[in-house]
Amino acid sequence: MPVKVINLSGGIGNRIVCTDFLEGEEFIAALDAHLAQDELTFKKYRYSIVDLMDCDLDITFEQIQQIIQMVRVAYLNNPEPVVAIISDTDLKYGFARMFEQMSGNHAWETKVFRDAHEAETWIRERVEQLFGLSAIAVNDESL
Repeated sequence: MPVKVINLSGGIGNRIVCTDFLEGEEFIAALDAHLAQDELTFKKYRYSIVDLMDCDLDITFEQIQQIIQMVRVAYLNNPEPVVAIISDTDLKYGFARMFEQMSGNHAWETKVFRDAHEAETWIRERVEQLFGLSAIAVNDESL
């Protein structure tokens, strides 16, 4: 499976790891399954890291718009999470920035990074600032 969701810090965070060749439809299906969790579980989330470093992404503008709509609906159920997207190539970075800009004020606070360490540092800082939570896990090795 090219998309794996790893729950972190007792369910208040997650890391969505994308690998291999990943089509937009596959990402949308994985995101849809993730967002369809029971309401109590979903409302616990405070942060998410979307890791695109190890995938070849094939996504269309229309699929980005569909993802934005999905996130806007999820935002209504839980407006709390902050999201870091890690993208290493110009193309993935461009798509991630497009998502960040088009999401606007009706989606989670999102920031795009080229470096995993910078993204993880930003997530730790924002989660501590917003929720007073420190020592959160940002990947499955830091648990």
